[in-house]
Amino acid sequence: SMASSSPALSRIKWGWETLPPMLLLLVSLLIFHDGIIFPSFANIQGAGDSMLNNFMLEHDWRWVSGQALNRSLWSPPIFFPVRETAAYSDLMLGALPPYAIWRLLGADPATAFQLWILTVSALNYLAAYLLLRVLLRTSIIASATGAILFAFGSPRLFQLDHPQLLLGFYVIFVFAGLYLLFAPSGSPLRWGRVTFGLLLCVGGAVAQLYTAFYYAWFMAFCAAVALLCSRSIRSM
Repeated sequence: SMASSSPALSRIKWGWETLPPMLLLLVSLLIFHDGIIFPSFANIQGAGDSMLNNFMLEHDWRWVSGQALNRSLWSPPIFFPVRETAAYSDLMLGALPPYAIWRLLGADPATAFQLWILTVSALNYLAAYLLLRVLLRTSIIASATGAILFAFGSPRLFQLDHPQLLLGFYVIFVFAGLYLLFAPSGSPLRWGRVTFGLLLCVGGAVAQLYTAFYYAWFMAFCAAVALLCSRSIRSM
């Protein structure tokens, strides 16, 4: 019957719609991170910051797993006997989950870090695509284009030597949460939407702060400027 076939047709349509954006993501990863993929993971992309970020992520992982030399989160085993040396750099704690997954699957620290870079880029793309496609309801082409510019544009390309600045999907979470909280006029807010918006906004902000504080500061600054502008513009 038509009723029974509608869900199946919807799934097929959804699959065909998501195929081009996913293929675009795959091609972008191959181009953007060719320094990792094509040497068969023989190289780690980036300069000195890559070694530091790998060290901090591995420290976070060993702290979570309770290993002896890493029992203090803020005192990684470096610059002995100075303590709380993690405050000298980005803590990277918010960036730990994509790294921890690969360590749990048995990857060594260097390989897990390479896979972490690829995973972060993919998450940036997916977060931007879903924001544009699902929340703002833009077309597939517009959503994929926006996601490409966000995840693989020149601002990301210039930060390949600073992998801690590649992670941007928490910023997407924050502004998606703000969008849900400050709904367009005529769209009544429901408690579920408010709760989800608060979780996205607060959770994303805290996670970004505990990953790289640069983006957290600029995110707060831009949000404050946008709020002041919105309050100063009269409704048309």
